[in-house]
Formats: sequence, structure tokens, C-alpha cells
Amino acid sequence: MFHPNPCEPFGIGPLEAMAANLPVVLPNTGGVMSYASSDNAWLVGPAPEQYVTAIQEILCNDAERTRRTENAVTTARDNSWGLATDRLFALYDEMIAEFEERNGEQSEGADRPIIRTFSDQASDRIVR
Repeated sequence: MFHPNPCEPFGIGPLEAMAANLPVVLPNTGGVMSYASSDNAWLVGPAPEQYVTAIQEILCNDAERTRRTENAVTTARDNSWGLATDRLFALYDEMIAEFEERNGEQSEGADRPIIRTFSDQASDRIVR
């Protein structure tokens, strides 16, 4: 996947390409840098020649293409919707607990997580 947008706030498209075991050429700036590295993608500057060089390496260096795309699949798994929402809900639980601790309050049913995890709610609906 060739994704030259340096202003992408996150870049779900490249992450989906990683999940599909496709090599990705990405700008070395922007939101993709939250998950992309030289271990799982080809990161390039704004010069068109850098994109050309990266694409040539993808086409000509089977070992490097395989190494990076295998790492990219792992990156995609580590950034799955299920894991992302589980982390978000865990953060909400931490914030609520901290708020309650500061304010001397306790929510009803505080012996259990206030927010159920994504996997608790929807694991039977997700295709893995």
C-alpha cells in the first residue's frame, strides 16, 4: 500500500493493509507514526524519490518484504478494535476510580468494573 498523506491523524487504512499482510509505504510523519516503524513499514520523507526507492525494495528484496509484513501483521493485531476498546474502557475505569477516591464516593456495584470490556460485550460478533 502506498499512502503518501503526511497529515493523517491516525491512518486506519495503512493499519488495515498491515492486517492483510500487505507491505506499506508511509510518510515518516503524522498519525501513522503511532504504530508504524522501520520494522513493519517503509517510512519515507516527502521526496518522490524516497517512495520510488521504498517500492523498489519491496519488489526486489523478498526477505525484507517478508520480515516487515510479518511484523506488520503483529502490529495490526496489537492495534485491533477489541484491544483498543478494552484499553479505553480500562482507562475509563481507572479515571472513575480515581475520581471516586478523590471525592470519597463509590458507585453502586463498585466491586465489578463499571464499564464492561469490548470483548465481554461483542466477542461473539467479531470475526477473527
